[in-house]
Order: sequence, then structure tokens, then C-alpha cells
Amino acid sequence: MDRRRSKRRSIVCVPGSSFAVAGDDIEAEMRALLGAVVAGTIVVACSSFSGSDPVTSTDADASSESGSEVDAGVDTSDAATAPFCQGTPTTAFCASFDEGTPPSFDWDGPAIESNAPVTVVEGEPGTPSPPGALHVAVPRGAADTDDCLAQGQISKTFIESASFKKLHAEFMIKVDAVAVRFTYARLVTKPSPDAAGGWDLWLAHGSNSASDFGEQWTTPKVPPVSLGQGQAFKRYLLPGKWTKVAVDLTFDPPHFEVFFDGVSVASRDSVVATSAFAPLSATLTIGAQSGECPGDIDVSFDNVKFSFE
Repeated sequence: MDRRRSKRRSIVCVPGSSFAVAGDDIEAEMRALLGAVVAGTIVVACSSFSGSDPVTSTDADASSESGSEVDAGVDTSDAATAPFCQGTPTTAFCASFDEGTPPSFDWDGPAIESNAPVTVVEGEPGTPSPPGALHVAVPRGAADTDDCLAQGQISKTFIESASFKKLHAEFMIKVDAVAVRFTYARLVTKPSPDAAGGWDLWLAHGSNSASDFGEQWTTPKVPPVSLGQGQAFKRYLLPGKWTKVAVDLTFDPPHFEVFFDGVSVASRDSVVATSAFAPLSATLTIGAQSGECPGDIDVSFDNVKFSFE
């Protein structure tokens, strides 16, 4: 795809917003975690993002079947339609990268960028809700000089005064290039916004087009418990095809379910967070993060929604 005809705008910090990383040194933590994960598994996403606007609450769904091209049911025409987020007034957060306040489109800022530029691209054919979509790219070999670390991500944190029992996140994703396994979405839930620990669940994708997950449970008193790479999902993300990915989390007991285009591809109790807990804070992160060489990742996102109850 010729991206030179598209317009790009960098994601930068919005005055008044914050984007903090627990432990302050994100690169040091990435390197430490990389050394603790066996070869072939994904690097655990670096640290809990925090700091954003309190928000309040609904929705669910999201598939590409192995070996066949499945229509994601997305209207990719450029015909005049109502803005995507106008139709979801009860959603805690919605981002189509067309609505909201540029240049961050109401995400927390700034984006984390290390060998992986984060941009908003306008005018690409097939964008689910034109004209804008988020784009993250890791050029081949870009991470070689930095121990193969590459990261281009944006996040949004939600803080509630009463704990929530269910969390739902969904987004459209299209992978145009993938030479290494990378994390494309991450959900961190904490019992309080400033808690030192919590449940960290991430979704990953590899060069074989298969997606899987990883998770980590952290408490202040004991070392983190991690699963670097879980069982592969039942369906694939087909190259060059927009797929709607949705994730539902519940917390008594900790359980997650993942959907591709409305089809459940994984439904499991957490293997690391074994006790019920009542989160007051949740952070959604999308983009690309990898600890493998040679890089070569090209991924786009659109139509993000986040809600809880």
C-alpha cells in the first residue's frame, strides 16, 4: 500500500493530561522482563500506565477463520455516515481518530515511541470509519541497535470511585506486516489507581498469523507471577484484513474472553490472578510492542470502545 498519499499527524501530549509509568524507568523494566521470559515468548508489557480522567460506562463483540478469508462485516465505503462515536453515548471511551480533540484524540499523552512511530493516517482505502486511523510501524532492523526492543503505544486510563465488576474493550485492527511476535493490546486493572500491583492481560500476534495472550499478576509483597505466552486463539488475524477484536474481563474470579468479529476465540480463567479482586482503575493500551529482531511490524487501529459496569 502506498502510504505516501496519506496524511500523517504525530500523537503528542495534550496539555493537562498525564502519562506515567510505574517504576519510572520503562526501558529498564522491559529489559529485566525480557531476560525473564523464555525464548520465543513475548516481552511482558513494560509497566502499568496510569493517570487520566475519571470516566464512567457498554458493548461487546468481534474473526478471521483459519485458512479462509472472512468478511469482517465492515462498511469500508467513503459514503457520508454519522461519525462513529456519536452512536455510542453510553460508552466510557470511544476513539475513531476522527472525532475528539486532536492531536491526541482524547487519549492520554504522549505516546510511548521507541523505534516505532505512532501516527494518525488519513485517507487510506478501507478504513472502517474514514478518514483517520492509528498507524504504528517498526521498520525491519529498526530495533537491532536497542536489544531488539520496539514500542509504539497509546493508552487511556479510567478511574472510578466504586469498583467495577466487568470490563469491555473493542477495536478494529489490521496487520499489514509482521515478522516477529508483538503485543497489540493490553489491559491493566488495579484495586486502586496508585496500587503497586494488579492484573495485566495482553494480546499478541505472530508471523504465522496466530494470536495468543500473556498475563501477569503483581502484588506489593511477592514477586510477579507471569505467563509469557498462552495457548493460541482458535482463529487468526488474516494479513491485510480489518478484524474487530473484543475483550471481556470479569473479576470474581478473574476471567477473560476474547472475540474476533463476534466469534469467541478464547474463554479462560486467569492462571496468574487466582483470587477475586475489585478494581477501581483500568488502563487500555493499543499499538505495537516487541522484544524480538528484526522488527518489521505494520499495524493499524480504528473504532476503539471501552466500557465497564
